[in-house]
Amino acid sequence: TEDDEAVKVKNQNSEDDYNDFYTSFSEMDEDESKKEKKKSKKKEEPEEKDEEDYKDFYGNEEEEKVEVKEDNYKKTVIKIGIIVILALLLVGLLFILFRKTEPGDIELSKTEFTLEIGQKDYISYKIVDTDKEINPSFTSTNPAVATVTDTGEITGVAKGESIITVNYKVGRTNKEKKCTVKVNGPEIKHEMSLDLKASTTNWTNKDVTITVDAKSDTKITSIKYAINCSGSCNYTDVTNNKITISNNGTTKVTVVAKDQSNLEVTKEITTKIDREAPSVTYTGNKDITSKSDVEVCVTCSDSGSGCKQAKVCKKFTSSKSNQVITVYDNAGNSSNSPTFNVTINKMTQPCTLKVSKDGTVSATLGEKGVYYGFNSDCTGNNELSKKISISASKAGEKGAKVVRYYVKYKNGSIGSCYLTVIKECTASGCTFRAN
Repeated sequence: TEDDEAVKVKNQNSEDDYNDFYTSFSEMDEDESKKEKKKSKKKEEPEEKDEEDYKDFYGNEEEEKVEVKEDNYKKTVIKIGIIVILALLLVGLLFILFRKTEPGDIELSKTEFTLEIGQKDYISYKIVDTDKEINPSFTSTNPAVATVTDTGEITGVAKGESIITVNYKVGRTNKEKKCTVKVNGPEIKHEMSLDLKASTTNWTNKDVTITVDAKSDTKITSIKYAINCSGSCNYTDVTNNKITISNNGTTKVTVVAKDQSNLEVTKEITTKIDREAPSVTYTGNKDITSKSDVEVCVTCSDSGSGCKQAKVCKKFTSSKSNQVITVYDNAGNSSNSPTFNVTINKMTQPCTLKVSKDGTVSATLGEKGVYYGFNSDCTGNNELSKKISISASKAGEKGAKVVRYYVKYKNGSIGSCYLTVIKECTASGCTFRAN
């Protein structure tokens, strides 16, 4: 029928549609299959390479296990340390929270006092919050103004202000309270003195002891000294009021004394110590020969205290062996010159001299020579006397002159004698005499 034909057509169309869909699905399935094959082929190629890369990246399995063990050990130690620290903190916190705090305190009846000089008062207090005994102690910051006893008795000493500190202990806790003391009255001028005395202020070759005498109308609190103080000083306490200085050379000692009223006195003293011996120079011969008295001299030098004499001479009137001349410095050190010998072959005394009041000098010969007279060159006429001229002529004037007389012998040697003549003038005239 017409309807049957229509159904056939529909069925044919449906079958064609199915074949088309199936053909399309089969082609798509083939494409997918090809793709999967390609993928599996690609996967098969790098398998060995991936295994090598894996080993390079993660390392050997044995080494990995060791490292894991070490990391686990470190982590365990750190955890234990943290646990210990937390436990200690917890114990400390519990101790603070639960320890027993002992109550107790004192209350001062008043914290300000006004006194006159010589007036007394007491620091009174009561104990609160405890039935236990509390024993306070008392100290004054300025005892020169106000003093306080162990029982809390205050005494006004001088005009000014002082702070009294009350120290006490409750259980294991130290506490303190303060009160102010004002003292009225006239200003008191404190006096303080400092005296320094050295065992010697001259040059010496021994230690120098300085005695320190500090006095005050209040208590001396400190005495200190410094050596060669310039700018910043390094002070040392004085022991038993004495200072011993051993430093060689010149030493400046500065002493500072303080008293309870904060007065301060400073004084200085200088010590001079020289322990080095002086130097001595002798330029003469070791063996000295002379027909008359001889004088031997040396020179002295010293860089410390200096020499007592720069030139020291010694006169010899007879022969001497192994002689030395000693020089001294101003500190008492000494040095000897090299040894020398003196041989003197004296002749008979050639002459003696005397002077008269009118100024005439007369000679008496001990041994006559080829010449005798007052000329040093031994020329001229022989003479035994000569009138001396000295310029003094007015009352109150005075003059002196050394007169020497010479005797020359046949062997060429010359002997002499001399006399110092003094001329003195008064209102009644001038006269001569021998010195």
